[in-house]
Amino acid sequence: KGRVSCNLFYEPSTRTNFSFQTAMLRLGGTVFGFADPNSSSVAKGETLKDTIKMVSGYADVVVMRTPWEGSAKAASLYSAVPVVNAGDGGHMHPTQTMADLTTITRLRGGVDGLSLGLCGDLKNGRTVHSLIKAMAKFRDIKFFLISPRDLAAWLQQACGILNASPQSLMMPCPSSLLPETWPPTVLQLLAESCLPTDQNKELLGDGGSLRGGKGPFE
Repeated sequence: KGRVSCNLFYEPSTRTNFSFQTAMLRLGGTVFGFADPNSSSVAKGETLKDTIKMVSGYADVVVMRTPWEGSAKAASLYSAVPVVNAGDGGHMHPTQTMADLTTITRLRGGVDGLSLGLCGDLKNGRTVHSLIKAMAKFRDIKFFLISPRDLAAWLQQACGILNASPQSLMMPCPSSLLPETWPPTVLQLLAESCLPTDQNKELLGDGGSLRGGKGPFE
């Protein structure tokens, strides 16, 4: 109560920006900052270092969203107050992970022993990077990383975090074991990224169609 938050959003955001604003207001604090860097001295060439040193003299906490990986860490070196990383490029999104873990705990009763499927852009998806790093701290977690090969470059880093091999994260899986409720797009990505050619055929069918549907291989 009575605290001041400075929210610096260097790239567009709706949910994350509004979440931090409403959280501070509901706790009895106030918020200032910008959602468009072009409306600030950044447009005139002010550096991140100078911006942070200035606003940290006004605020009790700084919340940052930027397109630059490592920017939150860099900002913390020059800030006189705590810096919250609300997403830094394709690197991390730790506050989203906190929300994810809270939701998983409420719905599943805990995190240990879960199988987690992460589908999409594993290369640039900061939410995926943060969630893997956090989930790896729990017991008996199984990860299924599903992505087109050209967007799976982060797989090697994930293996380092999990102390696993790419093969263990991208295991062959016969179509009989795939949930029928998975949407065709997920199954297509799984076939493209995780399965050897012969098992692709089993999943997609001889004509390249996905379980009877039209697929991108046709």
